[in-house]
Amino acid sequence: MDKTKVMLILMGIVVILLFLGDFSQYKSSLDLLYITMGMMVVIFGFFVEGEKFNETVTYFVAMSAVNIFQWLIVINILFISQVYLTIQVFIVLAIAPVMTIFLINRLRRSNLKYLGNQQRKNKDLVVADKMNVILTDKTKAIYIFVGIVIMLVCLASFSQSQSPENYLVVPWV
Repeated sequence: MDKTKVMLILMGIVVILLFLGDFSQYKSSLDLLYITMGMMVVIFGFFVEGEKFNETVTYFVAMSAVNIFQWLIVINILFISQVYLTIQVFIVLAIAPVMTIFLINRLRRSNLKYLGNQQRKNKDLVVADKMNVILTDKTKAIYIFVGIVIMLVCLASFSQSQSPENYLVVPWV
């Protein structure tokens, strides 16, 4: 086995075990997010060979399943559990959106879109070149900046609003 592969898998297992111990003691939902990060490192470790990375359908399915679990944890933390929201918690909660963006970017750049046709046609290359011309570096920077500003405004407005539990009326309680 490759040294990089073994190191990534061991690091992921250590992170999982450390935060699994914390979770068993404190029952914090934030520890579950850290456990999912360890799971992602282990999954990434299985698909690294030397300095190359194999992007397979199995990789994207496994990472997407873990990312969906991360989003469920974030929803649980924000809307169900009684976690006091601070800047540190918001930074930890940014794990799920960042991993979603990372996976979408990897999927967009992978060769998996050519599964039915392993050979790229000339038409595919022309379309890809046109998209590169349209999305220049300046527009990418503007999109990223606008996305970050929107995310920060939404997080700030959420932190300033009242808890959604104040609005829930359950007649049987």
